[in-house]
Amino acid sequence: MHSIITVLALAAVNAAEWNYETNGADWPDLSIADNVCGGANQSPIDLPKKLASSRYVNPSDDNFQKMYTDQKDDIEVAWNGHTSQTGVLKNGPEMFSSRLVAEQWGGPQRFEGQQFHFHSGSEHTVDGERMDLEMHTVHYPQAGQNNGEFVAAAMGIMFDVSSYDEGVEDWQVEVIDNFFDNLKWEETSSNPKVEEVTYGQLMNMANMDTRWVYKGSVTTPPCATTVYWNVCRTVYPIKQKHVDMFMDQLAREDGLDGYGNYREIQETTSAHDVWIIDSAPGSDGKKYGDEDGPAVQWEIATIILAVLTGIMLIITGCFAMKAAGTIGGGAEK
Repeated sequence: MHSIITVLALAAVNAAEWNYETNGADWPDLSIADNVCGGANQSPIDLPKKLASSRYVNPSDDNFQKMYTDQKDDIEVAWNGHTSQTGVLKNGPEMFSSRLVAEQWGGPQRFEGQQFHFHSGSEHTVDGERMDLEMHTVHYPQAGQNNGEFVAAAMGIMFDVSSYDEGVEDWQVEVIDNFFDNLKWEETSSNPKVEEVTYGQLMNMANMDTRWVYKGSVTTPPCATTVYWNVCRTVYPIKQKHVDMFMDQLAREDGLDGYGNYREIQETTSAHDVWIIDSAPGSDGKKYGDEDGPAVQWEIATIILAVLTGIMLIITGCFAMKAAGTIGGGAEK
């Protein structure tokens, strides 16, 4: 098992020894130290919109907590040869906690943010659909815990110009727009230093009470495991101009804007142990991610009402006939 220091060192040493020309298909064959890109629990994977009801965890049971702050004072938005990456300064806690990883898998409960970066298209897909952009915040276990098999955690948020959640509100769109404006991706000849990146506002806005969780890997060589993956189920909107600016960033590496900086989807196995955290299974007419829940339940309610109405009419008719028979019999006498 890699230590956190080893994972950091490997990422730095091998950054120039791999590329995205085949979107990672050749990575298992790379001659680099501790290469496990062909091993188990690899990421990214295709995430299902629905799972069996037994694979859902209520967020109250997970007790997920997060705290992040805006990054201020000469924040460097760096091009690392593969993506735009920004370090997370310890202006505040910059962390999340999750009970599930400890109780289900024997891992650490608290993780601290280290850096965030981006992939286009998205690394994870949802029922086969790839989004325009995915943001990852890399976390490491907070000191003093039993880490178990986990070397890191990652929080993924997907964005798309058109295939986003229609329930996203205007204030959330403003938070997203401001965040991407802060990154100054229009600058492609240097690594800009900006006064503020509203990272805390974005991370605190993202709804992580409805997310996929699983045991995976780092998505770049040497693909270290095990990583506690948390991928937000809400796909948020992004402006086309911001996607275009990120593609200009990718063009800083010859050809990268053509094939994208995402790893191909890895086969999902039982070892990934995928779960869905759902904010309120069955609420608002939905049960376990059923997109058609409200409509279906309304149809069922309508049918039940019609049946009850029919029964009442039959009963009323019977009483009326009985009453009529009684009255008729009295007249005959």
